[in-house]
Amino acid sequence: MSNHVFVSHSHDDAPAADLLVKALEERGVVCWVAPRDVPAGGSYAESIINAIEGASCFVLIYSQSSNVSSHVMREVERALKFEVNIVPVRFDDSTPSKSLDYLLATVHWLAIAPDARERSIATAAEQILAAVAKFQNTRPAGEAEKVALRSTVAAPVARPPNRRLLWIGAVVLILIAGLSGFFVARNSSHTQNAQQNQSTATTATTKIDGPGQPLGVTQRYFELLGNRNAAAAFDLLSANLRHHLSMTVYSTNVARLPRAKLVEATIVSRSEGKANVKAVLEEANPDTHNPQWQAPIELVLESGAWRIDNMKGLLPASGRPLSGSAQRSDE
Repeated sequence: MSNHVFVSHSHDDAPAADLLVKALEERGVVCWVAPRDVPAGGSYAESIINAIEGASCFVLIYSQSSNVSSHVMREVERALKFEVNIVPVRFDDSTPSKSLDYLLATVHWLAIAPDARERSIATAAEQILAAVAKFQNTRPAGEAEKVALRSTVAAPVARPPNRRLLWIGAVVLILIAGLSGFFVARNSSHTQNAQQNQSTATTATTKIDGPGQPLGVTQRYFELLGNRNAAAAFDLLSANLRHHLSMTVYSTNVARLPRAKLVEATIVSRSEGKANVKAVLEEANPDTHNPQWQAPIELVLESGAWRIDNMKGLLPASGRPLSGSAQRSDE
């Protein structure tokens, strides 16, 4: 992420967005707002998605116009998917739609008072500035720090060579080379057998599977469930499963499910377009003494990406059902 603030608004609210953007930029906050910051000749939609993904804060200019804007709704959903901090700024007293109210149910709203508009905008800008500063102070080491570290490692202080150490190092290298040749010759047959066994029994853990592969998707799914990010978790389900399980039903179930975390995941079978994963789960609540249980997970390959297609038998050791998170509503 960068330090910029993405400002989402409907076309009718451009004047209100301009006022808040001006107040933020006067305080040194870098803002990204369409269409002003869309590169000339670039893809409008792609520019917006990239700007949301790279934002440190997502500011929603809320009004009756943005409330019914499908364009704004998609931007809010993307912000939730990318786990960007959302700050809605209310410019009128209209009632949020059910969809928007659900997506922003746990978010703190700011309000602009009509009779003190200028002062309210200044106050909102200060609060957004504080949110950005908090993000900068709590995020992991930045790229600048990594670059500085690499530079230090790549250019150490020069020291005169120690001839005795060089001689000892040469002897050690010769011994290592001899031992390596011995072990390589002795273990070559064992290595070939291990590779053959691995090709016939497809097993792996989440630690060695990429983020777009079945185990990586499984791990990401349960991380999102643990964070109660229903919108992003819903995107990891297959099109067929999303067709049978509405977002409203799914999010309601996620909200009432006990928190569970993925302990281990193993691929038990995999073909060109399908994969079966055995997941070991445990309840995250320490009061339950962390009971563990197994659950089969079926994934399918859709448009080059793996998606969860079915999950059944999610019953923890305590016997309390953990169901509904990814089961069809008609089952």
